[in-house]
Amino acid sequence: SVSVTKDAPAATYNLGDSFAWTMTATVTNGPTTSDYPMWDPIPSQFTLNSVTINDPGELDCTAAPNLVSCTLESGAATGA
Repeated sequence: SVSVTKDAPAATYNLGDSFAWTMTATVTNGPTTSDYPMWDPIPSQFTLNSVTINDPGELDCTAAPNLVSCTLESGAATGA
């Protein structure tokens, strides 16, 4: 199974603030048997500047102006 957590360092932000936002997928009882899609809408008042993938071997992400979408590939091992 796959669990997904999302984290931002503060509860509120002001216009013009920059921050790093993290979405983490953790595999238990792996490997995964199919691709696992994840997405998170970005509120329209925010500007998405970049997406960084920490494990590009098993995770593929794309960013649109108001949506981050990722796919954890089939075969991802436990702990990935």
